[in-house]
Amino acid sequence: GMERTCSACSRVSQTTLRCSRCKVVRYCNAACQKEHFPRHKILCTGLKAACADDASPSGLSSSENAEGVGETLVMKMSTNSSSAEIQLACLVDMLGLLEHIVGATPPFAPVPGLQNGAVSAVVRALAVHQEHVELQEVGLQTLHCLLQLPENFTETLVADALPTVLSTIMLYSKKNGLSC
Repeated sequence: GMERTCSACSRVSQTTLRCSRCKVVRYCNAACQKEHFPRHKILCTGLKAACADDASPSGLSSSENAEGVGETLVMKMSTNSSSAEIQLACLVDMLGLLEHIVGATPPFAPVPGLQNGAVSAVVRALAVHQEHVELQEVGLQTLHCLLQLPENFTETLVADALPTVLSTIMLYSKKNGLSC
């Protein structure tokens, strides 16, 4: 099976429980879910709408909903850039959303607005919180998902992101005894 990230503690495992409402965010166990719910409930309904298989009652397609939720996360990340805790919570929700989009059948329509904004927000979080190992881990996974989406990224965006991504990988590798 595919490895998934727990939204509460960020552990990666093959067996995770999904939030029964939005079916997007995943947890190791009930304790993690209970601990994370106060943070998750703000986005739960939006994630549910974003990831519904058919159009939502509001008439929006799941792609448009996904873009809305993604933009909410990006906005939350830019207004709270100094809080590692909020950045991490947003990254975890974004990763859940992206894993859903990447694995969706039929495939989602491209969400260019979300992607470019999200890449910038993730890169900013990685640059600001270089000492936060968990955030770096989830941030890199989120970028990995973003780059799998079928969309054209602006060249300047990728060029701007590269130095931060590389230094993050180098730092992370050093801390974990990996060689690049």
